[in-house]
Amino acid sequence: MFAEQLRGAPADRAWYDLRREAERIALVPGFDRLITLDANAIKELPHQIDVAQRVLRQMGGRAILADEVGLGKTIEASIVYKELAIRGLARRTLILTPASLVGQWQGELEEKFFERFETPTDPDDWHTVTKAIVSHDRARSRRHAEEILRHHWDLVIVDEAHKIKSHRGATYQFIEKIERDFILLLTATPLQNDLRELYNLVTLLRPGQLGTWEEFRAEHLVAGDHRQPRDPEALRALTHEVMIRTRRSSVVDDLNLPPRRPRHPEVKLTTAERD
Repeated sequence: MFAEQLRGAPADRAWYDLRREAERIALVPGFDRLITLDANAIKELPHQIDVAQRVLRQMGGRAILADEVGLGKTIEASIVYKELAIRGLARRTLILTPASLVGQWQGELEEKFFERFETPTDPDDWHTVTKAIVSHDRARSRRHAEEILRHHWDLVIVDEAHKIKSHRGATYQFIEKIERDFILLLTATPLQNDLRELYNLVTLLRPGQLGTWEEFRAEHLVAGDHRQPRDPEALRALTHEVMIRTRRSSVVDDLNLPPRRPRHPEVKLTTAERD
């Protein structure tokens, strides 16, 4: 019965809780410690290690990484990937990113983590590729999407996930269809306009976590205002189960940043500017 319920559709919160417990049981014993850190070409920061451990131990390999800009979401996701891969849990890995970041991802993985990922350009490449980085737009194009959806992926990483926030968008619907065991959504701005965006990302990550949109809206939103939660603390506690957000102010001592030296240079206005 347990196995049958796991294979069924995500109908309600009870199903979600059952699946989450199964993921926890499957993952926790194997992640008492991270075993790949010494094999990387970088010195990971404490908060990056903490994030990876929490994703693997507590979140079942499904999480929104929402650190503020510059704190290393790419590194955190790469640590998670390597820990899964060395245990044989990420043999097929797909990274989806804006086109402008494909080369950056490929370079960082190779230089810092000694991992070679392909960047398929022809749909036929998907017949042999098992570790791929591809742009959002290329992945959802008809011929590429058909090939990607033929396979089951162990891990899917979506960078700049706020760009796929609409559940009606083609990229969102494409990612929904991808069969995967683990998924990481990376974004510094999980909420830009209203709480429907956050709901969509969490639901893509863990269907059933927030119930249906109608249930979520009735329980958590101020009537007529999709930006205002009724109980911010209750909503924060709920999303805490699937989202990690590190703020720069909380890790500034680890970043070894130079001290701020504010300057106020004088600028002379032109005649037109003065007028």
